[in-house]
Amino acid sequence: MSFSALEAVRLFIAIVLVESGGDPTAVGDGGEAIGIAQIRPILVEDVNRIEGEERFKHSDALNPLLAFEMFVIYSEHYADHTDDYSPEGIARRWNGGPTGHEKEATKAYWAKVNLRFTRHNDGRISR
Repeated sequence: MSFSALEAVRLFIAIVLVESGGDPTAVGDGGEAIGIAQIRPILVEDVNRIEGEERFKHSDALNPLLAFEMFVIYSEHYADHTDDYSPEGIARRWNGGPTGHEKEATKAYWAKVNLRFTRHNDGRISR
């Protein structure tokens, strides 16, 4: 990613707070979205396609470290393809898919994530 590793972690934490409130066992959308980052099967399939192998299972989304790894792979891939490495673009694609950064519907999601991403400039992130 073209922003720092610290920014990537901070953005992931902000996304996690919006998606699950930090609960790694969270289940949403009728069981489709699971884990700390509310990962759906389609995202896991996409990450495996990007990686060129079946590295992840949907159940891996329940492991926060594997969820973060999927987040990095997915975010980096689509940032490279869109030449948009901004936290906003990454968060909106996380919410709305590969073209999420172009969707009006993801603006409200970004507002929630951004509130948590920028709340504290001293490195603390809170709900």
